[in-house]
Amino acid sequence: MAKRRISALDMVVGQPLPWNAYNSAGRLLLHKGEIVVDQMQIDRMAAQGLFSQSSDDEGGNVGTVHEKPSVVRMIDQANDLLQRILPAIANMPLMSDEIDAEKKLRTISKLVYDAVILNANVSIACIQLNQDAAPYVYRHAVDTAIVSAAIAHEMRQHESEMMTIIAAALTANIGMLDFQEKLQKRAKLTDEEKKRVQQHPLDGVEILRNVGVNDEEWLSLVLNHHESEDGSGYPNSSKGEDIPLGAKIIGIADRYCARVSNKAYHDEVLPNAALRDILVQHAAEISLPLAAHFVKIIGRYPPGATVRLKNQEIGVVIKNGNKPTTPLVRVTIGKAGLPVEDALLRDTENPMYAIKEEVPRNLAGASLVMSKFWGDVAAL
Repeated sequence: MAKRRISALDMVVGQPLPWNAYNSAGRLLLHKGEIVVDQMQIDRMAAQGLFSQSSDDEGGNVGTVHEKPSVVRMIDQANDLLQRILPAIANMPLMSDEIDAEKKLRTISKLVYDAVILNANVSIACIQLNQDAAPYVYRHAVDTAIVSAAIAHEMRQHESEMMTIIAAALTANIGMLDFQEKLQKRAKLTDEEKKRVQQHPLDGVEILRNVGVNDEEWLSLVLNHHESEDGSGYPNSSKGEDIPLGAKIIGIADRYCARVSNKAYHDEVLPNAALRDILVQHAAEISLPLAAHFVKIIGRYPPGATVRLKNQEIGVVIKNGNKPTTPLVRVTIGKAGLPVEDALLRDTENPMYAIKEEVPRNLAGASLVMSKFWGDVAAL
């Protein structure tokens, strides 16, 4: 297949690539649609020789390919970029000129924003079905940002407000990044670790200020995301109206995503149980109006959840239905317990296909390819 030379000038920082980029040996460097983070990335690739393949550019005109956008690719890229950028920020907080932290974090925030606006159902489903996208620490930050963005959008927040909420969600735990991975491997913390956890919002604000983040709203959301409606949160025991709305949104998203994600010391909690735990066991800590918006977005059975139907079929929830308890489901395992080729659509409002119970993800089949349920918008 013929190669076509790409100039470094054809690549624009912060913009998605309109073609695949290869080095001179033919190794794929970046997929179409991926965003170039900074000029250093362009320079590194240019040093290897930059090419596209003739089949990538529709008749040889570089830049004319328009691949259908994919939520999964956007979220995968957000995960990839975040796990490269957050450690640099946390470990070198006095090198803000070299890191250009705010610009890079806003680029990642835009990826999450675009993914949620393109298809919130697929975005939320990634929390359940795309858990191998990155190590827990970074995946949890992106998952929290997805749910926060979905809630904020449902509450009709302006794009600029949503972008600030997303940026704060992505960086909420930067104050304990150095030991968060260690902590997630076990449930019990030492007294010293508990103090560090309660200090991390303050540490996070300090780190972000040191790398040049001066958006006071962003910093306020990071500071307050663990405060609770009843004053039982930290670091300042703020309550009620003293807590910014964006921080409350991040807080409920953080609680939910932490429960439904795999951790080394326990398997994920099923979404319905996580929802019940947050809204019943911790009801005093949550704003009731916010809880209503949260339930509307997540539903009793969120996109990506796996369920058993009354007729014994097992499938994946793809979107909310007319009621929170009656989503649409794509069947993966038939009545006889065998995989089905075509992911048949079931409306669980029909009594014949009513949901009997939520089940662990592994019961829905060994390979849950998201594009099989949502098409190109969920393609890798």
